[in-house]
Amino acid sequence: MKLKTCLLFFALVFWSGIANCRPGNPVFKTSKKGGFLFPIKPGQPASITGNMGEIRSNHFHGGLDIRTGWASGVAVLAAKDAYVSRVIMAGEGYGNTIFLTHPDGFVTLYAHLERLSEPLHSAVKKQQYGQKSFEVDLRFLPGQFDFKQGDVIAISGNTGSSRGPHLHFEIRDTSGIVYNPLSFGFLEVPDKLPPVVDRLAIVPLETQARVDGKFERIEIPVREAGKEFLATRRPEISGTIGLEIKARDRINNGTSNGGIFCIEMFLDGKLIYYHNLSQFPFVKSNHVNQLINYRNFRLTSEKFQKIYYPDGYYQTRNTPQAQHGKIRIPAGLNGELEIVLWDVDGNKRICRMGLKGVENDLKPQAFGMAATRLSHDVMDNTLQIRTNGDANPSGNLDLFIRGKKLELQPAYKEAAGLVFLHDLRTGLPDSARAGEKCKKKFSFCGLLPSGENHNISLPGLGLTIKETCLFDTLFLEADKDETGACRLNTSLIPMADFMTVSLPCQAGFVTDKQVACAEALSGVFSKALPSEDRAGNVFFTSKYLGRFRLQQDSTPPVIKTGICSSMQARFDIFDNLSGIAKVEASIDGDWVLMVFDKKRNLLYSEPWPSQLPMRGEFVLKVTDKAGNQRVFSKKIGV
Repeated sequence: MKLKTCLLFFALVFWSGIANCRPGNPVFKTSKKGGFLFPIKPGQPASITGNMGEIRSNHFHGGLDIRTGWASGVAVLAAKDAYVSRVIMAGEGYGNTIFLTHPDGFVTLYAHLERLSEPLHSAVKKQQYGQKSFEVDLRFLPGQFDFKQGDVIAISGNTGSSRGPHLHFEIRDTSGIVYNPLSFGFLEVPDKLPPVVDRLAIVPLETQARVDGKFERIEIPVREAGKEFLATRRPEISGTIGLEIKARDRINNGTSNGGIFCIEMFLDGKLIYYHNLSQFPFVKSNHVNQLINYRNFRLTSEKFQKIYYPDGYYQTRNTPQAQHGKIRIPAGLNGELEIVLWDVDGNKRICRMGLKGVENDLKPQAFGMAATRLSHDVMDNTLQIRTNGDANPSGNLDLFIRGKKLELQPAYKEAAGLVFLHDLRTGLPDSARAGEKCKKKFSFCGLLPSGENHNISLPGLGLTIKETCLFDTLFLEADKDETGACRLNTSLIPMADFMTVSLPCQAGFVTDKQVACAEALSGVFSKALPSEDRAGNVFFTSKYLGRFRLQQDSTPPVIKTGICSSMQARFDIFDNLSGIAKVEASIDGDWVLMVFDKKRNLLYSEPWPSQLPMRGEFVLKVTDKAGNQRVFSKKIGV
């Protein structure tokens, strides 16, 4: 026991030092650390399709994706002596997953597995039959299932949300911190290729900020010059701005779109930003949505990483203000930026860009035509109002906050009209007026700080937001669009956790078949948000803002038979609206284990001989989330 405690203490101290290494001195892969064995064909060159820190659709990638030769069935080995502490069998996410806990306090994770090794496989199947569910989350104690380093714990597969056969491998500790596996010196993954920079972008961070005279995000092309990348021009800025970068790491014989291990940014030789992905808390992996330009990602699918800490980012409390990456250049002066990108092998790439500080033009020239239309957008804390011409005779826009008039001067002129800016933290406007016939009413109904619980009650809408839901302050907008759908802001704003929404039932709807749909820019985020009827209202949860409406699902799921015999069963199942909630299969009333591959809408059996005698009345019941059920039955083996 004393030895285990000492090893755990050493591991935590060692990795704490790596995580908090001083800026300018990132810790690279230099030699074998921790005694871990590579889990796939150790000693042979490996191909990596994803590294730790790669920016995925809604999270930082937490480990390595190791190729298995485009096929399932490769032996997966225990990285070190360990016991099985947890097994998850699931049709999505990580799929079939084993957690091994090691005596030194590390935990290794092996995901997307096809089949577990014996006797673990049989023990898990027994639990599945006991719970009458394919999807189980099981915990085990030391001594129940122990493995030595190099033992085969499973064979690789393509289960869960995997897009192709591979092994997802992670190294964690028992507190849930995820460590970069390549920092442990796996020599099977050699890398001599430096990162690549694709583009830069500049964003204004306050109402007085401008980029090339506008309050807009401006992308800056770069060109490769020898071993460096150079911005193709020197933008003019005023006020406080932030920088974004679209960059990727390349790994020999592997991915060319990997995440960047370490980013440093210097302004005139002074460090102003530092980002290191030696480790991060697994529960914070979705904070990637705050550290990328989420709005741009939703609109274009391009992933620009912020080289500044946005308001509310969880690491700001541990980082000096001077290293938050926010940039100001005094008017008349130039600033020189140096962005240094590292991979875990120490390969380095530098990107340079110059900035020019200029005065802000506070009084643009008149447009020469009276405005007839107002439009608005919200960019972080700033409300942008655009007119298609001049505002009131004074040239200013009338903004009304709780009935009080505030006159806004135009911020700048563009080809289509004038732009006015308002900091929403100073007050939420009710309406704006650019003339007697040019008015606009806003739907702001609350300023909701992050880290707090909020219960909102509005006509036709209830909203509960827990303290874990928001990355940053939400300037809540709520109204109904022309189709009658409830609109909550826009899907361009990321959420950190699920909120609860309630909408009143509509006349003529069967309340137990209400389905809440969350609509977004190009379709539906989730066709079936779990809902329940309480006192004439439907309650459901959503991790997305956007448009919501209630639809009635009265159609049962579809079952398409592929094979159904005494040897095997295989079906395609899907639902038109609410989605599959439950699958039950039986032989003469005895429950039978079926595997549900949700990404392919595929339901299939393990080989019958390893289960019950497959003779009798086979019955399959598939139920959707609205309670509609489809039943298939067939006599087999008789």
